[in-house]
Amino acid sequence: MFSIMAAWEPDAPFSHPFDFRLVHNTFVTMFWSPALLREVTDRLAGHGYHVVTLDAAAWAGTDDMHRKLASALDFPSYYGRNLNAFSDCLSDVATGDYGVPPGATGLVLVLLGIEVFAASHRGTAQALLNAFAIEAR
Repeated sequence: MFSIMAAWEPDAPFSHPFDFRLVHNTFVTMFWSPALLREVTDRLAGHGYHVVTLDAAAWAGTDDMHRKLASALDFPSYYGRNLNAFSDCLSDVATGDYGVPPGATGLVLVLLGIEVFAASHRGTAQALLNAFAIEAR
């Protein structure tokens, strides 16, 4: 299981030491314990983060992955459903153009079962996680 935290307001101070400790080394964190993941996401939600959870293990392929991510992050209708378009739209999410409700501290995207998707789509999964890490910075 992975929890991916996207960017918050670049000029805003960290509102809680907890969020900084979670991302100070990386913006992509793997959780082996579902209970710990739930505890962390509940705590972040309590601090105003918008938490989106997707079941990546259920993605039928890359088209399905793009469809589910686009829906969850409120991508515009012109989204091209490829990795380059994904990175472009994700940069708009990171700047708050869409995908994060107004007033939210930031975005936490939880991908349950990403290791299942990665087993059959390794390159795509790796590019996806890399895009999250880049845009979160």
